[in-house]
Amino acid sequence: MKTRSFIVPEELAGARLDVVLARLAPEISRRQVRRLVDAGSVFLDGRRSQVCSRPVRAGAAIEVSLAPPRE
Repeated sequence: MKTRSFIVPEELAGARLDVVLARLAPEISRRQVRRLVDAGSVFLDGRRSQVCSRPVRAGAAIEVSLAPPRE
């Protein structure tokens, strides 16, 4: 499993978690982000986040565990 880490920049402060992740990782769509959150694969400041609409603050650490692509 691949893990990606991000720090929320100032210009995205206050935006929804799913929007922030989709902006920081353009290869992941908002729909995919929502699925990852529902699966418990997204961590915000070290704690599992299960709410896509949660606003994030500047400097917050986001980690996403990505499953390897299916063949």
